[in-house]
Amino acid sequence: MAQHLNAPWKIDRLKTKDGITIRYGIYAKHPQAVKRFLVFLNGHGEYIEKYHYLPSDLLKNEEWGFLTWDHRGQGESEGLPRLHITTYEELASDAGELVSKIVEDKPYMAIAHSMGGLISLYATMKGYIKPRKLVISAPLLGVKNPIPPSVARIMAKTAAKLGMNKAYFQKNMAKKKFENNLFTYSQERFEARYQSPYQIEGITFGWIASTLDAIDFVNQPSNLAQLETRTKILVGDDERLVDPVAIRQWVDKAQRKSRAKVTYIEMPQTRHEIFNEAPAGYNYAIQLSRKYMDQIV
Repeated sequence: MAQHLNAPWKIDRLKTKDGITIRYGIYAKHPQAVKRFLVFLNGHGEYIEKYHYLPSDLLKNEEWGFLTWDHRGQGESEGLPRLHITTYEELASDAGELVSKIVEDKPYMAIAHSMGGLISLYATMKGYIKPRKLVISAPLLGVKNPIPPSVARIMAKTAAKLGMNKAYFQKNMAKKKFENNLFTYSQERFEARYQSPYQIEGITFGWIASTLDAIDFVNQPSNLAQLETRTKILVGDDERLVDPVAIRQWVDKAQRKSRAKVTYIEMPQTRHEIFNEAPAGYNYAIQLSRKYMDQIV
């Protein structure tokens, strides 16, 4: 079973403009005292309970609240088939609706992981969300994959023409051994990721196509010019899932084309799930994030 969420967590649901019910969670010890928010966008196949410990480690005082949610098709949010994406426009719009409803006009910082990082960049460039600062761990800006993006795009587009957009390209989540895994140095947290009650089916051809489209979007110079949010990119020194070269290229381009201060930090003793790591890497990520939260007023 997933980690049970006790108070001060509060779980609720929002029906989006297109009729999808999104499950979200708020962590606030004294809701009336909250003056600013930390908004957390999790990654592919993740869910609220997976990061149940983050608010207590991150929030500086009771004036901070914490908002996160299950993306459509994940956790207990609606969306079929599971983990299918039609377009990142939907995911970005969901983020905008939730922030508008919960955060309202309060200042906020966003922390995002992997696919959540791509959503956060897309949503920020599109104006769905307007965080004061962004911290993104292992952003999904490319994948360490033997299939070149150009081939993957042709494959996904062909599948769509054949009516297979919602078909699964890859079935996954068969448990692997902890030794030499892709995700984390923490055996405890590695084991926990396979105890989810929310089955991860895999990735659809539509997910591949929409993700490649979103990566193209956030790399376009005209869209980078819309990025004004100070952004800190965290990448593990032992990253094995997303492509550090593609991330580094995006950072270099953002530093030239955007109006934001964008920095790249290589995180020692970490793999893909930086906020799900063993103490050494995790504590450093928390320290960096808390320091970045300063001056959010």
